[in-house]
Amino acid sequence: WLGREYILKEKDSQGIRTLTGHLEMPSAKWPDERSASRRFIARAYRALRDFQEAKRWLYGAIFECPSIREPYWELAQLGYHLEDWPLTYFAATGGLAVTNRTDSYLVESAAWGEGLWDLAAVSAYRLGMLPKSLEYADRALNLAPDDARLQNNRRLIGEALRKEEEK
Repeated sequence: WLGREYILKEKDSQGIRTLTGHLEMPSAKWPDERSASRRFIARAYRALRDFQEAKRWLYGAIFECPSIREPYWELAQLGYHLEDWPLTYFAATGGLAVTNRTDSYLVESAAWGEGLWDLAAVSAYRLGMLPKSLEYADRALNLAPDDARLQNNRRLIGEALRKEEEK
């Protein structure tokens, strides 16, 4: 908890050191918590603008516990931030493949809303996979039907798909 508090207070180097220490403890065996520590370390590196290191820690978070959505969610957000569409698509669809939500205190509700569907839609669009993009956009919109940005994205994807089909 101390390492997470450091990172929340923007004391990133102290947080990295503390959480790395947690991961080295012989008693630190619970995969969900190990994954969470890696995610927080990644957040610190992202705040420090070391995106390669952030990516490395997020891949480690997935490796520690591939059965939870949260590390995929964070990696997809990082991919979006970097405009790395293959990474965004990989992480978003990987997270969507996780369908069993645990009752752990480490669950982050954002990983279970429309966000992963939205990131899958945007990255599929950027990768030229318009039918898949539309599918994901529909799912995002089903979860947040009043979101104007999602409505607009859905409309733009639909228009692009119609144009492609007319060719």
